[in-house]
Amino acid sequence: MQKFFIAFLFASVSFSAFAITKEERLNKLVILMNVEKQVRENIDAITATFKSQARIKDDAAFARLMDKVLPAESLIGFIKSFYGKNMSDDELDDLIAFYQTKGGQRLLDVTPQMSSSLLVFTQKLVQENIALVQEYARNEQAKGK
Repeated sequence: MQKFFIAFLFASVSFSAFAITKEERLNKLVILMNVEKQVRENIDAITATFKSQARIKDDAAFARLMDKVLPAESLIGFIKSFYGKNMSDDELDDLIAFYQTKGGQRLLDVTPQMSSSLLVFTQKLVQENIALVQEYARNEQAKGK
């Protein structure tokens, strides 16, 4: 009986040594999803927009300001926290497995193109149908008078 207990205890300790925590799952997922790269690209795009609108002259000072306004670590932490609260360990494992595949990595590669193409397509639809929206607004205003 004592041998059985020792074997059971050893197996339990060995198994727990290989168990992965939720934090480790989240860290692995954000690495596989290239979250840091995506966050930094978004920060760069926002920074460029601000710079052009405000006619910033001192790039280095503005970069330091933007590091304070949009700290990449905070944004990455937010993403990890969001996934941690909304995904079970099994779901995180499924995502990790998916993003380790060629298809998962390809999805990451084409998603920015899809997003920008969708934006262009959406703007086109709005432009083509703006008259309908304007007519609806006029009709609603006329009803209110």
